Amino acid sequence: MQNISYSVTHHQLVQELAKVLHKPPYTEASALPLNFHIHLFKDRRGLNRHSGSGALTFPTIDAGARFLADYGNAFLSMPINIGGRRLKFMKSRGVARPEVVQSIMSRPYADPKTIEEKERRDKVLSSGEVSIDTIQFGWECRDSVFSIEWEQTFKGACFLSLDDERREIRIKIHRLLETLVIAIRFSHIITLSAHSYLWEHPIIFLSLETPPTFESDTRPPSLPRRRLPALPISDHDGIVPYASLAMRLVCTASDDLKKLKELARLVQLHVSEGEYSISHRELFSTTALAELQRWLGLLDWCVSFQIEALVRSLAVDVREMLSLKSRIESMIDRKGTSYTASMLRYFGPKAREFFWDPHNPSEQTIDTCFVHAEEHYDVLSKSLSIEPTDGSLFDAYHAIVTPTTIYLEGPFLERSNRVIRKYDRRHNESFLRVSFVEEDRLQYRFDREIDGPAFIRSHVGPLLLRGLKVVHWEYQFLAYSQSALKEHSVWCAHHVLHH
Repeated sequence: MQNISYSVTHHQLVQELAKVLHKPPYTEASALPLNFHIHLFKDRRGLNRHSGSGALTFPTIDAGARFLADYGNAFLSMPINIGGRRLKFMKSRGVARPEVVQSIMSRPYADPKTIEEKERRDKVLSSGEVSIDTIQFGWECRDSVFSIEWEQTFKGACFLSLDDERREIRIKIHRLLETLVIAIRFSHIITLSAHSYLWEHPIIFLSLETPPTFESDTRPPSLPRRRLPALPISDHDGIVPYASLAMRLVCTASDDLKKLKELARLVQLHVSEGEYSISHRELFSTTALAELQRWLGLLDWCVSFQIEALVRSLAVDVREMLSLKSRIESMIDRKGTSYTASMLRYFGPKAREFFWDPHNPSEQTIDTCFVHAEEHYDVLSKSLSIEPTDGSLFDAYHAIVTPTTIYLEGPFLERSNRVIRKYDRRHNESFLRVSFVEEDRLQYRFDREIDGPAFIRSHVGPLLLRGLKVVHWEYQFLAYSQSALKEHSVWCAHHVLHH
């Protein structure tokens, strides 16, 4: 390739050749644009940006031969001109560099302008950090108040950044021997807002579909990061199963909100300006959780299971659940434990619906929601067949173990196996199908930057070796099937803990 004007840049040359190479006949072999590489030879005198000639490399011999047939003729009626000059093409006397050929064969074509824009954006994102003064995890209440259930202040040691490649918000907490990370995928964000609370405190608020990922980046930095079930700070592990879907970040200065919006614009992340009133209602305090556990220990297991399932599914908070205590105990006295357990399972989706439905009257409480659910279920239950009729099926209870919590679900109809068939169907509560999944209920994902095997050993290993406590029963590993193992599931059986 010769006769290139000294004023022509590499970028201009690539764009001009792309106009030719990204249309027929060069696009007939593939739906993707033909990739190519241009290397402009250096001007040895140092007077110009290049010498006026260079090498054009194609991914295949056929593509190069076709191009020379079309544009290697000096008497072309439609030559390629750029910078006021007609470009000349001829077959190189040298051999194409193998690494160049390998690169353009294995990668799709990327427009230089797009690459430059990405590099500029990455540079801004890597250097742009929002200073965070306080992190608060909490609960979005039904009256549009954010109850702060856990908070910690980090003076000059906490920063928020946006990672466009991983599509994550990453909040880093710098400590003496490690850096803790709270990672939030863009796709898991319901709302992200930035506002000044009461015209004073700069606030970033996040409402999430799934809990964040917690990591530890220890020294030396060459080692993989560790996955954590919670932040190793101020009893965060006690609150993380219940209050991880809403975060409130108090920034250091009002300029931090402007910086967040600028960074979010680069990664096409929408930022609103909604504001939440705040309170400290202690909905999941150690006192409230202990009171709930004392009550569950007095109830039949099938009822306790459904109450615990309601709280862990985040359909209700602990204090709401305790407020329904008298109604639930009255239902047990009137209609028995089986009916009450089934009704509580029916109530869960209604409680969640009650929170998200904008048409619900503001004066309606969780108590009135429970009463309406009971009325509807009373009619519905008369037409339901509770017992499975097929002898090969039984009602199975499930526990879904994620990195931050344990969800309880069921019972669902399952096909029994040879171990379970040894027992009467009435012993279905003695068995638990336990699944190990990510926060979004998908199978564990491999991340080369995270020490995955170490997390499996520390998080899954103890549950298999020492057992899993569900309400006031303890379940021990029993067996697995090949089909269930593919889904990272095992069967556990229980013995009752004495109180």
